[in-house]
Amino acid sequence: MEADEHQRRVIESRARTIRLVAPAGSGKTGTIVGRVLRRIQEGVPAERILLLTFDRSAAASVAARLARAAAGGPAPRVSTLNAFGYRLLRERVPAEHAPVAPAETCLELAAEGIEALARASPARRAALPEWIDAGAALGLHALLKNALLDPHELDPDRLTRLLLSSRPAAAYLPLDRGRGTVEAAIEAIAWLYRAYEEGMRRIGRLDFDDQKLRACAALASSPRLAREVAGAYDEVIVDEFQDVNRLDFELVRAIARRARLVVAGDDDQAIYGFRGCTSEFIVDLERRLDRAVASHELAINYRSPPEVLAHAERLIRRNPGRIPKRPVASRTDAAEIVRLVHPDGESEAAAVAEWVRRAVESAGGRWGEVAILVRLHAQAPPFREALRARGVPVRVEVPAVPGDAPEDRESTDGEGRDAVEIRTYFKAKGSQWPTVVLVGCHEGVIPHERSLVEDERRLFYVGITRAGKRLVVSSVAPGSGRVRPSRFLAEAGLDGE
Repeated sequence: MEADEHQRRVIESRARTIRLVAPAGSGKTGTIVGRVLRRIQEGVPAERILLLTFDRSAAASVAARLARAAAGGPAPRVSTLNAFGYRLLRERVPAEHAPVAPAETCLELAAEGIEALARASPARRAALPEWIDAGAALGLHALLKNALLDPHELDPDRLTRLLLSSRPAAAYLPLDRGRGTVEAAIEAIAWLYRAYEEGMRRIGRLDFDDQKLRACAALASSPRLAREVAGAYDEVIVDEFQDVNRLDFELVRAIARRARLVVAGDDDQAIYGFRGCTSEFIVDLERRLDRAVASHELAINYRSPPEVLAHAERLIRRNPGRIPKRPVASRTDAAEIVRLVHPDGESEAAAVAEWVRRAVESAGGRWGEVAILVRLHAQAPPFREALRARGVPVRVEVPAVPGDAPEDRESTDGEGRDAVEIRTYFKAKGSQWPTVVLVGCHEGVIPHERSLVEDERRLFYVGITRAGKRLVVSSVAPGSGRVRPSRFLAEAGLDGE
């Protein structure tokens, strides 16, 4: 497809720093590919262009699209930021390089640390919330590393400030148990963090986030290495920039210090706050980089029918501190908006499964054209079983092992790939289906009771914008008991009132 006027401005821009604001369905990947090809045509060697993203499958997809577009010509390097860090360590900082430990090993080391803490200091172990197990400890270690807290040189004051000021990190503290207990818990967290790092060094391994942290530390400690890495590229393009954390940001800044920098993303789709990621870096890019930024919005939405786009925009406009946008739907076909209301939560799965079966069979469609989106993995089993009971093949997302890379695994019931998909909102990002069913639209579920409403509103926005032809929202009826419909239904104008 030929580039539209908004995409052309990005493709042709000569600004040193470019912010590409790309709402859902606006042709972001095509614009990035078009810009890369233009730069190569203008004489920039392909090896001096670097594309960075945060997901292996996304990197592979962009690389394949670039290869096709280049038609056998030179193509730039496409890498995840983790893989970039790992390669840098292997090639330039061998003293810090080591194989990445598998998830099971990370869990074992975290568990050993908790057990050792209980033996060494029962009082400190008792100060931590009871729910902190090996998986939770790994999540906390990741938060600390992504906040640039180096376990090799751990600053107790910085650790304390982070734990008390960061909502994801503060969840690990017993804030309702008094100052002395909180201080003991902070000491316990520092102890566990150091013990985990010592365990990694003992077995000669890195964990997933060490690939970036050790690379960033190496660049900070060696001006010569920093100059050489920064001098290797004329242009650095970073996708999904709304989901960066402080470690990501500082590593990107070091890599692109002398290059033209293009960051692409959509702050309305920033959904990984629980990992320490924040949209503040893309929203406030100029101040944080301390360099002038040319901002461009891809204003034409090619994915969503006008009704779906209108509901999504009506919802997301309620979030404060976002980049204002003016999206326009390219499509003119009408979408079908369906509201399923149930007397109670227990009857929802059977009713949704029956609706899906009838809708697909009556239209002679394919099961794979339907996705059911849930907020939590624990919501999936009732819907899976209800569909299976009606002979509907299902593909269900399986939770990643704690400590794994972000990509999740899947299991499929039935034969072939033509199956109704059940995914979380997180796993649905980047995909689209003709029919999307948002289930469990209840207060306490979405928005989740332990998350910021703004973060949850972005999740619901992502869910709405996955629908290509038909959007179905499912909840209990108002006043049907202690379970109440999600406030997001009314905010998006999907409550039927």
